[in-house]
Amino acid sequence: MMQYTRQYKRYPTQMEAHFSLADSNGNRQACTIVNISRKGMGIIFHTDTEIDLGATIRVEVSIKGTSKSVSASGTLKWFDKMDIDIIGGIELINELSDVQLAKLDSAKVSLCKS
Repeated sequence: MMQYTRQYKRYPTQMEAHFSLADSNGNRQACTIVNISRKGMGIIFHTDTEIDLGATIRVEVSIKGTSKSVSASGTLKWFDKMDIDIIGGIELINELSDVQLAKLDSAKVSLCKS
């Protein structure tokens, strides 16, 4: 059995975000990022829409109190259906920079305080 090891450690979080599929004409839907690293995210997709393995997914997190957001795109590597949601993991196409991670960290703190 081949053991899968991640390049970067994933850190738990609870960040509200939106996602869209590359072929959905920008139709945004709600999701929650549950863990994050420079190269990937664990996400709960609040949708009953079918998402295929290998789909390109764009995730966007609004930075509370500003008009700015952080967005990233990745490929769906695994998923599992929950009661009404889908949980899955995406591998990001481009690693998150220190600046993006700092913005996401401030978004998380802002979300937790509200």
